[in-house]
Amino acid sequence: MDLLATRYSLNSQRGFTLIELLTAIAVIGIVSAVVLVNLDIGKKRKDVHRAAQKLMLDIRKAQNDALAPGAEADCIYGLKVATTTPTTQYFLYKRSEVQCADDKKRYVAGQSTIIETVVLDEDIFISNATTTNLDFSFESPEPITYINGNTTVSERTIRLKSNVANNIVKRVTVNRLGLVEIQ
Repeated sequence: MDLLATRYSLNSQRGFTLIELLTAIAVIGIVSAVVLVNLDIGKKRKDVHRAAQKLMLDIRKAQNDALAPGAEADCIYGLKVATTTPTTQYFLYKRSEVQCADDKKRYVAGQSTIIETVVLDEDIFISNATTTNLDFSFESPEPITYINGNTTVSERTIRLKSNVANNIVKRVTVNRLGLVEIQ
């Protein structure tokens, strides 16, 4: 019995084998890689959502500017998506009564005053198939909502996407009543 007890005692003090250590390290490495990938996708999802929130707030800013006291001197406040495809920027603009003499209720190059240009975060872009007709304007003092220069369009959606993960999409929809929502 003493020989068996001594042998058992020596075997229990040996520790882990090389294969056991390599297996444990491999499992830890795989779990760490999965967690890091998911953290990056979660960050991109949050960045796209933040960009959609900013876009929604800028559309509402144009609405509020049209309602503000003194807005009667300007006939239109709006938001126009830049026309490059895919685009990474949009701008807020206004048109004064003099600039609105042509009765166009949308952005007109050379006749509109750009208030602010907004550049989206890195790796985020507007992915609409055509960006030439993404114009939301509000006529003071009501404000009447114009989508692409008219009131007959029921709604228009701007899609924001991530360059890194194509499955991350946020939609900002504006209807003809001026309701703005994120989907």
